Amino acid sequence: MLKQKISPFVLLFLLLLTGKNYGQSGFSAKEIQIRKIMMSNPEQAKTLVRNFLTTTEKRHDTTNANMYVYYGFAHNLLNAPDSAIYYYKKALGYVDKYPKSKAKAYLNLGISYRKLTKYDTALKYLKLSETLNKEISNKNGLGMVYGEIASVYNQQFQYEKSIDYLLEALNLFKQSNKPDLINPVKQRLAGTYVGTQNYAFAADLYADVLSYFKTVDLKNYYVTLVNYGECFYYIGNYTKAKAAINEALPGLDKFKDTESKGIALAWLGAIAFKEKDFVKGVAYYDKGLKMLYEKKSYASHAIFLRYITDLNENGKYDKATAAIADSEKKLKDTPVGIKLRADLEKQKSITYKSNDAKDKSIASLEKALVYKDSINFAGYEEKLNKQQAQYQNELQRKKNIALAKHNKFLALKVKSETQKKIIVIGLFVAALAIMLAGYIFYRFKRKLENEKMKSMTMSNALIAQQYENEQESNRQLKKSLLEKQSDLMSGAMRLAGVQENINEMLVAVKEKEDGIDADFLTKKLETLIKQEDYWEAFEKKFSEAHPHFRANLLQAYPGLNKTDLFFASLLKLKLPYKDIGRLMAISPESVVKRKYRLKKKMHIEDEDMFDKILLEMQA
Repeated sequence: MLKQKISPFVLLFLLLLTGKNYGQSGFSAKEIQIRKIMMSNPEQAKTLVRNFLTTTEKRHDTTNANMYVYYGFAHNLLNAPDSAIYYYKKALGYVDKYPKSKAKAYLNLGISYRKLTKYDTALKYLKLSETLNKEISNKNGLGMVYGEIASVYNQQFQYEKSIDYLLEALNLFKQSNKPDLINPVKQRLAGTYVGTQNYAFAADLYADVLSYFKTVDLKNYYVTLVNYGECFYYIGNYTKAKAAINEALPGLDKFKDTESKGIALAWLGAIAFKEKDFVKGVAYYDKGLKMLYEKKSYASHAIFLRYITDLNENGKYDKATAAIADSEKKLKDTPVGIKLRADLEKQKSITYKSNDAKDKSIASLEKALVYKDSINFAGYEEKLNKQQAQYQNELQRKKNIALAKHNKFLALKVKSETQKKIIVIGLFVAALAIMLAGYIFYRFKRKLENEKMKSMTMSNALIAQQYENEQESNRQLKKSLLEKQSDLMSGAMRLAGVQENINEMLVAVKEKEDGIDADFLTKKLETLIKQEDYWEAFEKKFSEAHPHFRANLLQAYPGLNKTDLFFASLLKLKLPYKDIGRLMAISPESVVKRKYRLKKKMHIEDEDMFDKILLEMQA
């Protein structure tokens, strides 16, 4: 899942509240002009703010605070969070007397630090904002803080915490009955459910907010359409996914949202890969990533990961290698979470391995392991480092005390040159001993590091071999299944031919009665065609190819009888209606009617859904 961007609607809401929170009854014409163009042209807004701040006229503290906040907003919209932080902190210097405004400044700082993936710092400022909003009973401000805390946890893949905070925010906004606050929270909640892979529920939430955004916030409507299409991509409904994204593209062009358009094009590339149209897929991905690289977008890493994963899964290793080389400089200064780094290095390792670049493959795999270790043990290592530093400081303090006492004792005892020489020799020996001890420690440390490196190399080789074994096993299973399926289809065709010949014999015997005991032969042939042993060979081969199909189908739909299960088996083989009719001694029209009755028993109306269930039912 891509990182959630702060909603343009939320940014606009923060902007509109800025001047009101600083205690002014109205805005100057210059401020109104800045706010009016902020979302559509942040670069021009930044220029206006800079020109305003360079004037020498005397201004109220709240006006200065407003201007620095506007400056921060503009930098945030231009993906320059470092600069945004600088100006938000400048605004803090003017708002000590205005707790509501101070809470808003802390909120903005939290947003910027989140964009830099400095999550601990982001949470620190958001908690400060939470405390101030609680003190002044500002429920709406508190709800917005909870929404941003949720985004921090969401980017760290702590979805349970994220959902808890979003639900808290939703409850607070519902109390004030503000749709302009409620719907952006629902939008974020949908994004979080995408992270938990609950795509159907996420799609429902997106559909709910889309109708609202379409009437009040068209830009967010188009951005949300891209997220909506992403859900359908994961569900596997590529037609709806493309429809949503293609509807969004003209709107994103209209609002000049290059970053969102880049993401949208990348998702079209992912869909094209699923549809095996690799030329179109690569073109979409390359065009989308170029836009994201130019904007220094925080979504660049996630989109790039999706790209090389698709390339690797489809054997496009040369293109994957070229894409990796192209991304090295362009992604260098873009912040990225540690889990995403680990996943990227894992995919790079697969690419390098497939192109026989073993050294690079092992290096990337080692990086991935280090990143994953840091995810698991970051807190432990930080605590350990603090403990070690504390211990080392205490040890040094004791040594210094002991050394001071020793020097004082020597000063009292030393009365002659001989004693001085002894002291010098002693100190030299001590220094030599310390150096020797340091050298022994250094050699011991190097030995440990070498052993650790050997162990890691062996572990990487074992992982690579295990991966290769799994791939070979999967290939053999797939080959075996295809052979059984082919054998089963051939058997079914032969049985259909036998069945048709028997039926023809029955008709011929019934029509020709001279010299033939027609009744006798008719009964014989009718008895033969009804014998269940006749199908044993077919049943056995079907069970070998699809051992659990009928049991799973019956468990999912208990109302089906034996004939229904047999008929469903023939449909799963994708036999033509004519051949199914020959096997069951019925006409093709009767096959269609029987399929209709089976769908009714399974309570399925959609033809595509029915075929998909039979095809994907676990065999």
